Amino acid sequence: MYENIKPVFTKDKELLESAIKGIINYIRQPNNKDRGQGFLSIGRMAGIVDRDTFIRYVDSIRALIQSEIEPPAAGKNGHIIPVANLDSLTCLKQLLRSYVNYFLERNKIDML
Repeated sequence: MYENIKPVFTKDKELLESAIKGIINYIRQPNNKDRGQGFLSIGRMAGIVDRDTFIRYVDSIRALIQSEIEPPAAGKNGHIIPVANLDSLTCLKQLLRSYVNYFLERNKIDML
């Protein structure tokens, strides 16, 4: 499916920006049960759409992933119950495949 939409997003950068913003807003909805699909969609888009347009949103996406995987506070019994959507880690993996040099240049990720 993603390969079929690549030509559309390559030709129409406004449509690409609209799609990225829409997916980011979709992910930001806290009670949305399908937020993982948003993470997966963004991750897949990272490798196939126009880099110059997509790179403007990479920091916002990274911040969403970071907030998603931060451990929650311990409960009254001292246990930490993870609530992170694991699809966010898949999104991070796909972002790193396409934009690892961008993150390294900006010191957003320390590989050592």
